[in-house]
Amino acid sequence: MTVAENKELVRRYFDERWNHQNYHVIDELLDPSLGIEETKAGVAAMHAAFADIKLTMEELIGEGDQVVVPWEVTGTHQGEYMGIAPSGDQVTFRGLALLRVGDSKIVSDVAFGNDLEVLLNK
Repeated sequence: MTVAENKELVRRYFDERWNHQNYHVIDELLDPSLGIEETKAGVAAMHAAFADIKLTMEELIGEGDQVVVPWEVTGTHQGEYMGIAPSGDQVTFRGLALLRVGDSKIVSDVAFGNDLEVLLNK
């Protein structure tokens, strides 16, 4: 796949699972070795904690088979998150994800997020 195709695949993967709660995209685009059911459970837990979650992405950066996603998540803290009771507050946190694409699947997904922002956003 080209760099542009890799970036489009990753953009679709992030948008569908976070903004549209389409967990089928995880089945379609995530390599099974990365734990499809575990990934779905993690995304579902975020949607439970932040029911109105909205993920935005800045310009994706790609080279070869790798894609970097600078992202920002906003939502209302309506359910427990990382042991933190719901506050009802609007929260925002940011991060980066580094993904690698192989054979039209995401074969590596490492995310770095600042969860501390949720605690400080009270």
